[in-house]
Amino acid sequence: MAVSYGIEDNEVLGPPYREGKAEGRREGKAEGIAEGVRGLAQQWIEDRFGPLPSWATERLAQSTPEEIAGLGRRIFDARSIEELFQVSSAR
Repeated sequence: MAVSYGIEDNEVLGPPYREGKAEGRREGKAEGIAEGVRGLAQQWIEDRFGPLPSWATERLAQSTPEEIAGLGRRIFDARSIEELFQVSSAR
C-alpha cells in the first residue's frame, strides 16, 4: 500500500507553502476583480461615447481601481471622452 505525503504535511516546508499558496490566491482574486472592473468600465464608456480611441484603451488598461471609480463618477457629467479622462482635446 502506497503512502501519500504532500509538502503541505511537512512540518518545515508546509507552513511557507500554504502561506504562499494563500497569497497567490489573494493576488489572483484581486487581479481578476480589477480586470472585470476595467471590462465593465470600458463597456459603459463605449455605450456613452462609442468605441474608445487607442489612447483611452491604454489609459484604462493602466488605471487603478480607484481611478476607474473616478471615471464611473464622472461618466454621466462628461460631455466627451477627453473630458471623462480629463485630458486636453488637442490629441
